[in-house]
Amino acid sequence: MYIAKSSLNKGFTVNSISANNQNYTLEMNDTQDGPMDLFTVAFSGCILMCVKGYFFRKYDMKDLKIEIDLSVDYENKKCLSYIKVDYEISEEDIEGILNNIKLRCKISHLLSDEVELKYEIKGK
Repeated sequence: MYIAKSSLNKGFTVNSISANNQNYTLEMNDTQDGPMDLFTVAFSGCILMCVKGYFFRKYDMKDLKIEIDLSVDYENKKCLSYIKVDYEISEEDIEGILNNIKLRCKISHLLSDEVELKYEIKGK
């Protein structure tokens, strides 16, 4: 279970403490949509950890650079991930990465079936 204790006082700044005592601040103003920013960062992190987990389990690689450009189109219910791996990958790796994301990305498990998830994976 994931738990957060959060408060909102003046304005639109949310202060939260997670179950493992991490402090987070979320701000929203006229130029940014705070909750969606945080969602996009968290979803990116979840995908990156799943990709890294694949390479750790398959090749025992911990020090591998992986980058992601994630775009979330709220109005059209689409998420597109461009994943760049600093390693020469095969079609088998791409299939393994996608399977690992489907299996382990808890954030994607919470999304509605109406949300279209696309992953494009490129290696060296």
